[in-house]
Amino acid sequence: MRSHRLDATYKAGWFGLGERAGRALPRFVLRALGAIWGRLFAWTHPRNVALVRKNLALLGCTREPDPVQVFAEFGQVLADYFYAARSVQTAIDLVDERRGFEHLQAAHAAGQGALLLTPHLSFFELGSAVMHEFGYPMVALTNPEPSPELTQWRAAYRARWGVETVELGGVQWQFVEIVKHLKAGKFVAALFDRPHASQSFSARLPGGLLPCSSGILLLALLGQCPVIPVTVVAKPNRRYRLEAHAPICIERMAKSSEMLQRYTQELVDVLLPTITANPEQWFQFAPLDPPISSPEANPFSTSRSPTATPPTA
Repeated sequence: MRSHRLDATYKAGWFGLGERAGRALPRFVLRALGAIWGRLFAWTHPRNVALVRKNLALLGCTREPDPVQVFAEFGQVLADYFYAARSVQTAIDLVDERRGFEHLQAAHAAGQGALLLTPHLSFFELGSAVMHEFGYPMVALTNPEPSPELTQWRAAYRARWGVETVELGGVQWQFVEIVKHLKAGKFVAALFDRPHASQSFSARLPGGLLPCSSGILLLALLGQCPVIPVTVVAKPNRRYRLEAHAPICIERMAKSSEMLQRYTQELVDVLLPTITANPEQWFQFAPLDPPISSPEANPFSTSRSPTATPPTA
């Protein structure tokens, strides 16, 4: 495995095959196959297991999380991802608990949009289906996939849920484009808990430092909208809980580096209790080493370190 994406299977052909299986097989069979695949991958890739164990140690959990179980959980989430391709209603039915939706409703009622930031936790894309259920317009920020075909496949998948995809390509006008979406009252979703090559800041965790894609927070400042942390976790009944946490309002500071450092920590502090309560659902397959970069750089710069990944969904 060369990156967090498990590149050998991150191809449009495999995803297409997974979708066909998702339409043909019962969900319990898909999840069983996904768990088996995940465990087999872990048992045959001990270096990847060691990397996940190192990342899990950052959380400082009271019990030691099982890194092999992380891969099994990931396989089951992939199974649900393909199962949910049957219809938007199929995806919505996977969620049986919704918390904090008054925060989303308030932002929508104000017509100001919001920046939805989430960690690599469980079936994080499932929130898009629930947003569709409530009729909230949504845009997902994504980094290019390993192939253009897969980028197109996943954009088409999101479009079934009424979600627009903005692929980050390192051009500055995209920053303006995304702010326009926010000012038009749309919700913009992105992942947050991995480093970005040009603008990362590290949050303090009990076991060390977590580098994050902090530059994404500038969108909320320019779009004059709140940041709403969102988490999705699998429950023991094999359904999901989606929670929108209290909004964070980004205030301008004299130095953008100080501002991003402050709100990076604040956001991670909100997300951490949910992650530490469900550590085997935290899919951190990449080395969490901060890239060497300028804190004042363009957050969508094309320069990248080998281990970094831009904010995506």
